[in-house]
Amino acid sequence: MLAKFIEDEVEYCAIKYERLLHKAEKEFILGLMNDLSPEEFEEFVENTFYNIDHGYMYDGIEDLKQQIMEINATIDLQRVLPDRYKTIPITDFKSKERQFGRKLISQYKLKYERLQIGEYDLQTYLTAQIKNYRNIEKFIPYFYKNVPGKIGQVASWRTLSDYNSMLYNVNLTKSGWNQTIKDAQILGEDLLILNGHPNSCPICASHQGKIYSISGLVYPSVDSVEEDGVGHPNCKCEWSIYRNEEQLNQNISTENDYEKHTKEIAINRELRYARTEHSLYKMIGNQEMADRTWQKIKRLLSSRKEL
Repeated sequence: MLAKFIEDEVEYCAIKYERLLHKAEKEFILGLMNDLSPEEFEEFVENTFYNIDHGYMYDGIEDLKQQIMEINATIDLQRVLPDRYKTIPITDFKSKERQFGRKLISQYKLKYERLQIGEYDLQTYLTAQIKNYRNIEKFIPYFYKNVPGKIGQVASWRTLSDYNSMLYNVNLTKSGWNQTIKDAQILGEDLLILNGHPNSCPICASHQGKIYSISGLVYPSVDSVEEDGVGHPNCKCEWSIYRNEEQLNQNISTENDYEKHTKEIAINRELRYARTEHSLYKMIGNQEMADRTWQKIKRLLSSRKEL
């Protein structure tokens, strides 16, 4: 199922970024502990975040297109047809990576200069930095869009991993939609069906397993589905050319599947962060905080097991 392919690719992307974030956190704390100059830390940040290879995204999109393609003999024709949906340009990824890099460099310089004053106990100071470091990572605002009285206000702050893996997901999903519509146009087909897939959100689940039309004649238009919210950031819904009634019996996930899946993703992310923090507390010699973090890890593992 293409939705599973997209989900796996996006998870790979998110973890790829998280690893860079965890690496940066370790270098941030160890740099302060070992008196690494701001200039040396800046060089690390530039090497880590300013030259990220996004080839995996293009490879994923090409793999997706190959899975969707229905008539290989017309591949050249498909390439000349215009895309119906715009994808996110690489500059959007790069701008956020550089924005985060600049913030990280400025924060390191600030913490380093304060440490140089000599008024702080090193372990106490580093413990405080570990506790507060995740606030540095959350630098991209996510705004309320549909909540009366809060529209336009900041709902939460996202990390580079959250944001850029979301962009990657949008590119995969939109590329899949473009390819399906190109196939339909070449074959002279007008009807599409929105496939059901596990862990769908309630909005998407309400539209899955139904027939829509590219032209908007007879059946509701494909565009109307997007207006209702399908294709939202991190959406993994996929279109297929409608052939017969058997396709109407697609497996539609329940809202509970979605909630459980969302909780599991959140717990796994917290586990990765907690394990990084646990190792850092041990590195700076704060066994008390290391033990506390280990207890947090055990609670997270227990919560995941109970899902």
